[in-house]
Amino acid sequence: MKNYAKWIGLCLLFLLSSLRSEAQTITSVNTSLRHGELLTLTGNQFGNRSTPTPWLYEDFEDQSTVIDLESNPGLHPPIIATQERAHGGFSALKCQLGDPEIETEDSAERKGHAIYRFPETLEAGNKLFISFWERFDWGVWYCDDGGQADVSYQIKNWRLSSGSQPTTPPYITQNNQSDCVAYGTDDFWPRNYFTRHNSIDADTYWYARDFEPEFAQLNDTWMLFELQVQQSDAGVANGSIELWLSRQGERRKVTEDFNILTHGGNTEEPDPGFNKLVIGDWIDRGGRSTTLYFDDVYVDRSWARVILADSNDFETASRREIQPTESWSENTIQIRVNAGRFESGDNLFLFVVDENGSSGPAYPVTLSLANDNLPSDQAGGGVGSEFDDQDIVLDEDAQNISNDEDVDSAGVFSNEEPGAQVSGGCQSSSSRFSILWSLCLFWMSARFLNKRQTLQKDAR
Repeated sequence: MKNYAKWIGLCLLFLLSSLRSEAQTITSVNTSLRHGELLTLTGNQFGNRSTPTPWLYEDFEDQSTVIDLESNPGLHPPIIATQERAHGGFSALKCQLGDPEIETEDSAERKGHAIYRFPETLEAGNKLFISFWERFDWGVWYCDDGGQADVSYQIKNWRLSSGSQPTTPPYITQNNQSDCVAYGTDDFWPRNYFTRHNSIDADTYWYARDFEPEFAQLNDTWMLFELQVQQSDAGVANGSIELWLSRQGERRKVTEDFNILTHGGNTEEPDPGFNKLVIGDWIDRGGRSTTLYFDDVYVDRSWARVILADSNDFETASRREIQPTESWSENTIQIRVNAGRFESGDNLFLFVVDENGSSGPAYPVTLSLANDNLPSDQAGGGVGSEFDDQDIVLDEDAQNISNDEDVDSAGVFSNEEPGAQVSGGCQSSSSRFSILWSLCLFWMSARFLNKRQTLQKDAR
């Protein structure tokens, strides 16, 4: 009996450890919530966040914003523009760099930046996740057919920086270089780099500067940038930088560098920590002018987040929308639904990403739009659309619906039961526990029968 008690104990330890080691898993969501309203995700192993909401989520549909639009010294201040360009909705941030009619040697006049200053300066070991949609309008001075620029020039479209000024190093930035003769393309080629502070050596470290076409910045096309950073200790190479770019149906990792020194000095005199995001930065005089549009800007001092995507493969899904969170606990997350540019009937997937940047399994859902009025050119797109009649509903083919009366003839969950819960996606922890426990019992029974037969044979 002691031996079997031991085996039962080992089985229980195995089962509990297997449950503890599972990735964060969504087991159900409540339905019939419209775009902009709360959706509750229930599951397990979500982990915890120090704050339930991100530092910043700005879709620019409200004309007020905490992003600084006033301190730009350029010829044109950034504005929240409507009826021009938008990724999802009617409004986006418009940053005009320089002016096509004015040639100036003053670099300040060619700035067009808006600044989001973090609630607190990052310290050693702090993590940061940033995502935003961006769209270029190169303007008449782009060295394209009919353009008037005849020299190579650069555009810095965003910068994560430190200190008191927009360009105080250490900073991470993207520099887009145009040279229609040397590169032989109509698109800008990005050169991502990191500049350390003068207290070290003020060197510049380049990433993805080989001008691969997959990384090119396209004209008049929405592109998604996702930046994941961990600030190093002062003088210790234990930081990291990761950058992804999604455009034209493909998501690529542009930069991946671990165990790097982001901040120099020592504990008494460290470099200033990352403290701001500068978007719509600067253009040099060869380009004269360009316009950048930004939408759905998300900044948070946590890598834990929720993503809605068009594929069950988290790493390669190129169409994805960040979901701003309202609350976060070990087993429950509330998000404010952000449908972005997804259309009626799109089969989509929810992912929960943990504090280490690792995604849990996909949870299938279907987006239903009662008023499907998105822009026609999804790859680019002019005026955005207002989402007044959107529902998130579960994909009936992938879910076990517990109450058929909650579903109307179109397969959309009824608004009469706003608290309805539907399970699905991946098998729940309790059902997996039952299966594993049954296997353990079967295995122990087989061992018992085998032992009994051995004892009977010995008795003869």
